[in-house]
Amino acid sequence: MSNQQLAVIKEICTTIDKMDNQLKQALPPNMEVSRFIATVKNGIQTHPQQDKLANADRRTLFASCLKAASDGLVLDGREAALVVFSNQVTYMPMTQGLVKLARNSGEIAKITSEVVYKNDTFQYRLGVDEVPLHEPDWFGDRGEAVGVWCCVKLNSGENIVRVLPKVKVLNIASKTKNASQYDPKSGLYFDEFWRKTAIKNALKYAPKSTYLESAMNHDNEAQGFEFNEPKNNDNIVPIKKEETRAASKIKAAMNNNAIEEAEEAVFTEEVVDTVMSDDLPFDDDI
Repeated sequence: MSNQQLAVIKEICTTIDKMDNQLKQALPPNMEVSRFIATVKNGIQTHPQQDKLANADRRTLFASCLKAASDGLVLDGREAALVVFSNQVTYMPMTQGLVKLARNSGEIAKITSEVVYKNDTFQYRLGVDEVPLHEPDWFGDRGEAVGVWCCVKLNSGENIVRVLPKVKVLNIASKTKNASQYDPKSGLYFDEFWRKTAIKNALKYAPKSTYLESAMNHDNEAQGFEFNEPKNNDNIVPIKKEETRAASKIKAAMNNNAIEEAEEAVFTEEVVDTVMSDDLPFDDDI
């Protein structure tokens, strides 16, 4: 990386420091803004696409940080990450982040998800089995990946199980901007993308907080999903009154002038619309 790009990264981190009031407004009450900022800066300074990040649209970078804060996920590459598509920075929740939010909802006891390979023993009889029987040969030749499953266990004792064959997963992937990441031949971490797909698919049918609902929608947005079916909000569990909805908190943060002063540039209506687009339609495949 050139000295000029290093200087840009330093400027970005300085601006992040000056966004502390906006980030504090967006974060859930139980998260410390200082820890969040430190994690963001470390993520930017060690980002695998640091050269692209330095040259990307900064408005989308700062907006992505606000989105992550509003969902209660830290940008550490495990709970969530900043991803560069073309010249735009987007925030993408990761599997660990979605599982964390699901557990924090208070309705979910456990989430299990695994990729099934051709030589594994696998059985799930719909309406008969409570959970899938999956016996991998951990140390043998498991063959090619053929599907993925997820079981969400609710505190009530109910199990929500979803089983997705490979063709279904790749069909879902074809609707995204990063379909190659789902392909076992080209995606280095394809198994994580498959597991996240199955987890999201199962969580649609589980009670969830607005934080989790927002994060799932932000993930769909980040991956570029296109929908044409109405969203179903029946399973959303409202958060406490003092915990303002994510979109409202972002809007309040964006209305503050500190970012403008720090960056010496005004966020346009387009950027605010981008941050606020957390109400994406519902698609049964995803």
